[in-house]
Amino acid sequence: MNHRQFLVPMIGIAFIVLLMQAFTYTDTGESLPLAKYFYDKFQHFGAGISCGILGCYIAFASGSTTGTRFVLFAFLMSLVIGVAWEVIEHVWPSINGGTHSYTSIDTITDVILDCLGGIYAGLWYCKK
Repeated sequence: MNHRQFLVPMIGIAFIVLLMQAFTYTDTGESLPLAKYFYDKFQHFGAGISCGILGCYIAFASGSTTGTRFVLFAFLMSLVIGVAWEVIEHVWPSINGGTHSYTSIDTITDVILDCLGGIYAGLWYCKK
């Protein structure tokens, strides 16, 4: 394996997730009704895949070639970044003066989908 097998898919998926984020808001800054429940879940799964690829890349760069290590690094990377994102999502409205509109069920499913995306990426690179 070489570095391109990690970086190109990671950057591509991250770009798609950012495009989805850009198209879920109207010109007034409010999210579309379907976007809050539907696109958000795809974004978290895609971001989990992208973070998982980053974890696989770190495992590869550290000299690991075992599949279980790829899955472990992918899972941990997507978990850490997913939880950090959710913390920022909860803290930002209080810093910015906005209101908090997320439920704990939304946060839990977001982190679960981040982790599932990371596991998927780890299993994908485990096959290679």
